[in-house]
Amino acid sequence: MKIETLTKALVRAYDFQVSEKECHEIAWNVLSFFGYDIRVISNHLTSEELSLFSELEDLNFLRSEVSIISLPHKPGRDWRIAIAGLSQLSVG
Repeated sequence: MKIETLTKALVRAYDFQVSEKECHEIAWNVLSFFGYDIRVISNHLTSEELSLFSELEDLNFLRSEVSIISLPHKPGRDWRIAIAGLSQLSVG
């Protein structure tokens, strides 16, 4: 996904109440997490980053999922992996 595409989509999603410059900064910040992939493990995000990801999920730019893995060497203990993924955007 190109930063320009995400920036335009964010401007529209925020109903033009957030400046293009701010949306560009948000887009750059989000895309820096993903690199060349569309999913990222979000367990390591800061509270500010999680807040942004939650806001973008509410705007349908991201989706989240949780995988639960049982640890074989520790019966009864599970490891939860939180994953955030970019949603497909249609920018007209």
